[in-house]
Amino acid sequence: MQKDYILDTNILIEDAKSIENLKNGVENRIYITSTTIEELDKLKDKKPQLKGRIFEVLDELEIHKDDVEILYFSAERNFESQDNRIIEEILHNINGLYKPVFVTNDRILQFKSYKKGIVTEEYKTSIPFKQESEEYTGFIEPYTEEKVNNCFY
Repeated sequence: MQKDYILDTNILIEDAKSIENLKNGVENRIYITSTTIEELDKLKDKKPQLKGRIFEVLDELEIHKDDVEILYFSAERNFESQDNRIIEEILHNINGLYKPVFVTNDRILQFKSYKKGIVTEEYKTSIPFKQESEEYTGFIEPYTEEKVNNCFY
C-alpha cells in the first residue's frame, strides 16, 4: 500500500539511509520540506560534530535526487520556530499527497502535528546518537554456533 512519507531533519541525520528504507523500492514516495533542507545546511556549519552525518545525508539525497520531492511554502510571515514552519509547509502541500505520513522522532513536533491533523510516525529503526566509544565494546564472541573459534587456543 503506497504512502507518501515526509521526513524530518532528525530522521535524516540519525539515519541517512532512511530515504532508501522508507522508499521501499518504488512503493512509496519521499518528501522533504524546504525548511529541512535549510536546517541541514545550517547544521553543517554550526555543528562541526554533525558535519560527517550531514554529508552522508547529502550523498543519499544525491543518489535519490529523482525520488525525493521538496515541499515549498512561501509565506511572508515569520514563524516562531522552525517546527511551526515545517508544519505549515506540510499543511500547505498535504492535499496533493496520498496518505501522507510525517516521520519524526521529535515528540513535541509529533504532538503539534497531531493537533493540526497531520498523521505522524516515529522512525522505528532509528538509533539515537552514540559516542564512538559506545558503539564498539571491544568484546568479541569466542564461540560460534557450530564450533569453538580456534584462534583463542
